[in-house]
Amino acid sequence: MKQILLLSCAASALSGCAVTLAPHVPYLPMIRDRGQAEARLSTGFSGTELQAGYQVTDKLVVHTALLTYGRAQGSHKLRSADLGLGYYYNSPNGFWRLGMHGGLATGGGRSGSSGASFEGSEATPAVDYRVRYTYAYVQPTIHLMEDRQTWSFGLRVGRAYYHRFTQVGADTLGGPVNTVDYGGRQLSFLQAGFQYGYRLSPRVNLSTTFGAQAFIGNGGPVEVGMSSGLVGQVGVHFTLRELPKLRR
Repeated sequence: MKQILLLSCAASALSGCAVTLAPHVPYLPMIRDRGQAEARLSTGFSGTELQAGYQVTDKLVVHTALLTYGRAQGSHKLRSADLGLGYYYNSPNGFWRLGMHGGLATGGGRSGSSGASFEGSEATPAVDYRVRYTYAYVQPTIHLMEDRQTWSFGLRVGRAYYHRFTQVGADTLGGPVNTVDYGGRQLSFLQAGFQYGYRLSPRVNLSTTFGAQAFIGNGGPVEVGMSSGLVGQVGVHFTLRELPKLRR
């Protein structure tokens, strides 16, 4: 029963379960040469995100991201920031790349399992969670590239540590407010993301990212879930230096 409940929570942010982890979408760069930089603004199931990357060398890329999930007046509101590095092997003709990313992200916020929240001393039969977490991840990637199109896949494995994980709830209307502290818990998760990109101009690309994500194992309260069981965003990439044409 616990496993079923956990999966149902992770399957959709619209369910009655709390959202206590909103991971960033895997970073899949569309830049590939030294000195190139890009910024990507995207939105979808996985929240609204700003990603940026800089190609330090032909093999090393530095990337960062800011994510917001949920609405200020809604039952879920989480924000996080991500910083990582990627190392790539480039094929001689430039048509494919193999890479490995690693990084750290930190975030937090609040989530209500029934849409209600606790303000002051007024209690309703609901549960709220207040969280603050840090997670580390590794992410192997593969890219297939043409002059105007790019197909990418990334598999991100992460481990989250909760600095704060507080459950506030009341069993009955007007009843006492109970607080449970789950701080110090750790949870592992897995994300699989596919990205398709299309170049509109030398400096502007459109992209769509889709896939799935879920917790691995059960290291925490069964009532919690991910932001969504689906990974889904559409975005626009802006390249700060023109992408070269691939050699045939």
